[in-house]
Amino acid sequence: MALRFKRKELLQQGFRRILKRLSTQVEEHLTSPTDRDEHIHQARVALKRLRALIRLVKAGLPNALFGEANFFYRDLGRQLSEARDAMVMLLTWNELAALLKPIDPDLVQCVHEGLLKDSGAAAAAPDGHESANDTSWQAVARWQETLSGAFAAKGAGWGILQKGLKRTYRQGQEAMRQAQEKQDEAFYHEWRKRVKDRTYQIEYLAAIWEPIMTTLEQELKRLADLLGKEHDWAVLKDKLTALSKSEPRVAAALPKLKALIEQQQEALRSEAHDLGSCLYADQPGPTIKRMHRYWQAWRRRKSLKDEANSAAIENEHDIGEGKNKGKS
Repeated sequence: MALRFKRKELLQQGFRRILKRLSTQVEEHLTSPTDRDEHIHQARVALKRLRALIRLVKAGLPNALFGEANFFYRDLGRQLSEARDAMVMLLTWNELAALLKPIDPDLVQCVHEGLLKDSGAAAAAPDGHESANDTSWQAVARWQETLSGAFAAKGAGWGILQKGLKRTYRQGQEAMRQAQEKQDEAFYHEWRKRVKDRTYQIEYLAAIWEPIMTTLEQELKRLADLLGKEHDWAVLKDKLTALSKSEPRVAAALPKLKALIEQQQEALRSEAHDLGSCLYADQPGPTIKRMHRYWQAWRRRKSLKDEANSAAIENEHDIGEGKNKGKS
């Protein structure tokens, strides 16, 4: 179920509710005894969403506390990442191997075994997810209580939300500009992180105008997926370069492998630029002001249920008035 702020609740209530639900998700996934890889992936997603949430409401938290919480969620996510990332590399390599013409079975097997070795090392690392599961969720629960108690907002809280939304939008827009100018993998990765922040924050606010906000969320997710795939290719290229130092067969094929990878990256970057130019077309100020108008209209709006309840109350009042008149 999507996590969203509700029209009738104050920002403080909504923040605490979403924070608690995400923290519970981390606990559930870290303590699940089945399908470990998938649960670790879902725990990492929940941690990223937690970081996006506290960035959204940063203005309502003490600066030092925000910084500590942000670093905690980041470091825990990294601690859980290695084994999952190694498996992603195997899948990405399989895609690349399918593009090789002619296919060299010995090369394919050599790289596959090298990546499998990385995957096994990551899973067995002392700071891997097996050791993290035992106590990390308890620290997440403690952070939930700390942040819930420290957060302060007045009323509906748009003043806090607009600062977070504007900051995230500006950072994403700047990261896109840097990526386009530098054409460097590190800048594309940074852009992806800022896009994911905005995706989650838009989801939290999707109820303010669901058709528009949901479409925006879906397009941001599509952009994040494009940039995520570009990052997977970049990581694979680094892995192959490292493997080439000990495997002559990989060293001989490296120029061809890099060329194929860069073709995939170029196509993904081109599509990402086209989509990003629409998603970040406006300046931050007008974008957030428009969202503020959505928010105001949403907060004033009466749902059909509200209207039905109001009509029922008025009807009861009229009936009561009629009875009183009859008695008199």
